[in-house]
This record gives sequence, structure tokens and C-alpha cells, in this order.
Amino acid sequence: MSQAKTRWSESGYVLSTRYERHFIAEQDPTRLSYAAISNHQSAPDPRLPFRYLDIGCGEGVTLNCLAAAYPHASFVGIDFNPEHIRSATRLAKDAGLNNIKFLHISFDAYQAENIDKFEYVAAHGIISWVEADDAQKTFDLASKFTADDGLFYLCYYTRPGALWTDITHRLVNSTLSDAPGINLEEKINARLDAIEQLADAKQAPLFSMGDAFQKTVASYKESEVHFNLHELGNKNLTSYFFGDVASNLLTRGFCYSASSDLPKNNLCNWIHPSVLASVSGQSPNAQQELASLMAFESFRWDIFQRKATTTRRLSTHLYNYDEFFLFSLRTPYRFPDKIKLIARTVVFDEPIYRAILELAKDGQKTVKQLIDEVSLAGHPKDLVRSHIEDLISGGLFKVLPFKPELPKSSGSFRYHLTSKLPSVLFERDFDESGLTYVSAPSVGLISHANGFDAIATILIDGLTFAEAKVAIKAKISKISKET
Repeated sequence: MSQAKTRWSESGYVLSTRYERHFIAEQDPTRLSYAAISNHQSAPDPRLPFRYLDIGCGEGVTLNCLAAAYPHASFVGIDFNPEHIRSATRLAKDAGLNNIKFLHISFDAYQAENIDKFEYVAAHGIISWVEADDAQKTFDLASKFTADDGLFYLCYYTRPGALWTDITHRLVNSTLSDAPGINLEEKINARLDAIEQLADAKQAPLFSMGDAFQKTVASYKESEVHFNLHELGNKNLTSYFFGDVASNLLTRGFCYSASSDLPKNNLCNWIHPSVLASVSGQSPNAQQELASLMAFESFRWDIFQRKATTTRRLSTHLYNYDEFFLFSLRTPYRFPDKIKLIARTVVFDEPIYRAILELAKDGQKTVKQLIDEVSLAGHPKDLVRSHIEDLISGGLFKVLPFKPELPKSSGSFRYHLTSKLPSVLFERDFDESGLTYVSAPSVGLISHANGFDAIATILIDGLTFAEAKVAIKAKISKISKET
């Protein structure tokens, strides 16, 4: 990509290169609803038909995975980068998904031409990467298209913690056109190298304020190339105070609901006990603003709820997550002895944790069943629930809207993928980059497989276990000879 071919939108967004491809777990509708409910709010029921709008969907990896995982729902992705939309549409077509559509359209045009409401609306990172007018248009879209009591997921760079990100972007971008290099990637790398040398020399006050700035520059140098092209090549990068975002959305009928960064929903996880007293008793917005400032947050994954004008209970909404199934994301022998939930350490040697792990490991029990059965051993139900939420926040378990099907042990059983999407993603990414990485969706769950696991995931489709082993060996042998 030569510098002459580098294209930006009118608002300064890089159009001539794609954004990095990955699945964003924080956008999963079951996760969004669980987060809201666990934070004492209502939420749409992802087991029922729902609509989902992704503002700035990129190449549609996340949205296509969700469409495959929730065939009873419908999904719309919009983006003003035509290359993103072409790639997303091709992926959906190749995977045979018929419950999703992608639109190359401006925010203004989409707002003017559409009226449908959505139970879930997502805007991942958009407001931090576009100019101020487009950020406000993102809020306008959410205001118009989020259904009553629906959820709006919004992630963005946050002040005060994103200070070093803001400064790094400004140092790189302000002199990018004069940097050596024949394309945008080389120019960005040249600027990062120059800034790193200055920082190491500590010849300016900026570079003598601890090592936070140096760590920020180092993290960019280790980042995926397409991330840096968008992050540092964009003309705009803006961070926000949570209070300003919440106030803006409050005028549009939204209230703070929860965080899709699940540990953040328990203030004890990230605010020291000595300062919790200054936060408790405040409104949810005030609590979050004070906590965000004191924790020096740099990024947030917020969920806001569009409050209805009526207080009636909706039959399409959930008010608890007791009917969800608890599903283990690790095999029992790989469970750690303890985990860190931001600042709070959780140790798993208590009898209550061991009881939950033993009952929940196969994913066949609902949260209510687990609470009832563990409480029979004399553990208070509220305590059991809080321990379950710790396991979920720590990424060891997740809630699923439907009961997962256990693997068959019969030698004659033939495995069948419920969606072509894993195969399509694997083949595309392997052909383009040589990486054996695949996002494999099942109902309510997006898992990731790497290396030989990815090959096995694809080749096992339609085969018995014995047949799959033969196919996997042949595939590995073929790859080895080609490389």
C-alpha cells in the first residue's frame, strides 16, 4: 500500500486498509443481558427472537459469529468502509447465513431511511475513532433505533487513564506525513521508533513521568499491524470521561445498566475497600464516575438501557438469569487454584466453590438448579449466587441461554457443525495469513481454536472420530510438505 493510495474518509477515518479481524466477546447478546440482570436491571431475553444492530461493524466477524450462534434472531451491520462491507457480506454468503445483512451506508443516511427498532445496539470503539460530529451521530442512531428497555453497548477510550494513548496518537499522527517510509505502516513504525528513542533518553518532562508512556509506545509496537493502521493512522482519537458520556445518553433516554467487562459489575473487584465508602450510596452514574476516576480507567465496555415510558413488565424481557445454563470454559483439571478479578483475589479452596465446580462442569444445570442443590449443603443461596458470578466474571464459566449438547462417545457417531461459518473463517484466514485460527460458534457460545485444534474442528464435520483422525493426519502432512 503506497502512501498515494492511502485513503481517509472526510472525517479522517482510514479507508484503504481493513481493521483487525477478531471476535468481540463483549458484544454477545447473552453476555449483555446477563451483565444487566446481574447488576439488578431487566434485559431482553436472548432465547426469544430479537434484532441486533452493529454500528461500525468492520468486516463483520463478530456479527457473523452471532448470526450463526443465534439463528432465531436477525442482525444488521452498517459501516462506511466499502471494503469492510464487501468482506462481511462475502463471509455471510459463503457461510450460508440468511439472518444477517450488511449495509455500506453513512450514519446520516441510515437514520433517514430506516425506522425498525432493535433489542440490542452495539458501537464498539466508534466514538473514539471518529470526529466529534460522527460520535454524536452514533448517539443519535442509538437513540432512534434502540427499543424500549433495549440495551446499547458502547466501548470507548476513557479519561483519565487513556492520557498516554491520546499523547502517543498525537505525537505519531501530527507529523505522519513527513515521516520516512513508502506506506502508512512504515511511516507509523518510523514515528514509534523515533518516539521510543526520545522516551528512552528521558530528555523531556513528558518522558520522565514514570514508565507509563514508554509502556504505551511498547504496546503499540507489539500490536497487530491492522490495529495500528486504524488506531494511529486515523486523524481522530478521542477519549471521554464516563460522566460526560452518561450525561449525553441520559438526555436521550438512556440510563447506565452494567459493564460487559464483567468483573467491573462488582465495585469490590476494582475499588479498594478504603475508598468504597465514598462511592456507596451514590446513584449508579455517580458511582461509576467516581470509580472510573479513582481507578484511572483507560477503556470502558458500557451497557446502557433505553428506559421505556411505562413501568410495565415486558414478557420479552428477563428479570433474573436463573433459567440460563452454566457452562464451563475449561476442563476441570485445568481450573486454577485462584484468580484475580482486577484487584480482588478469589481462592477456590472453599467447599462452596468445589460444590459448584463439581455440579456445573458438564453444563447441564441451570443457575437455579445449581443454587438449590449447593444450598442443600447448608450454603446460603445469596452466597452461592455471588460465587457463581465470581466464576463467570473470572472467565471460567459463562451462561448459555440453551442447554448445551454433550459430545457423543459412540464410535459410529458422525459429528456435524451446526454452521458453515467455522469452516469458511478457517479457510479464509489460513489461505490469507497461514494462521490456523477459527471462531467456532455454537448456540450462545463463541469458542476459539488454534493450531491442530482448528484443523480438527473443521475436518471432523461429517466424520466419525476415527475417520477424523485419519483426515487430520493427512491434512497436517500436506501442510508440512507445503511449508
